[in-house]
Amino acid sequence: MGHSLLFAVGAGPPHDGVRRARRLNLLSGLGRISSLPTRSLPIVPTGTIRITLSPALSVARKEQVCRRLMSVPGVGPITALAFRATIDQTDRFRRSRDVGAHLGLTPVCYQSGETDIQGKVSRSGDELARTALYEAAHSLLVLSKKWSSIRAWGMSVAKRRGMA
Repeated sequence: MGHSLLFAVGAGPPHDGVRRARRLNLLSGLGRISSLPTRSLPIVPTGTIRITLSPALSVARKEQVCRRLMSVPGVGPITALAFRATIDQTDRFRRSRDVGAHLGLTPVCYQSGETDIQGKVSRSGDELARTALYEAAHSLLVLSKKWSSIRAWGMSVAKRRGMA
C-alpha cells in the first residue's frame, strides 16, 4: 500500500480540511485521501487528512517543477506539491522576495514616531506550504548530516542570525 502521512490543514470541522485540500488541488490524482476518525486517533486534531504517499509521489514525479524541488535535500513529494499548488503561476511574482511575502515569511513591521521594530514572521500566507517549507528546512539543517551547498548556505545564515 505505501507509507501514509498525516498533516493538519486547519482548525474547524473535518470537512474544512478536505475543502482546503481540494482548493490546493491535492485531491485530484493523489488517490486515497480520507478524513481520520477521531476514535481511532484521539490526539489528531479535526481537519487532519491522511495522504498515501505513493500516489503523491507519482504525481510529483510527473511535474517538472516538483521533481526539481525534490532534488533539494529534505524536500519530499508533499512539500513539493504544496509549494507547486501555492505558487501556481510564477509570472504573478516580479521578485523572489514577493514569493516570501505571499507565503507569509516576511517580518511584521511596527512603526510609530521614532520607533521602528521588525518583529516576528507575519504568517499571512498559506499555512500548509509554509509549514512544509519549514519542515524541509529543519530536516536539511538539523537532521541531515550530508554536506551540500544549500546546507552550507543555510548554516552560514543561521550563524549570522545567532541560531547555530
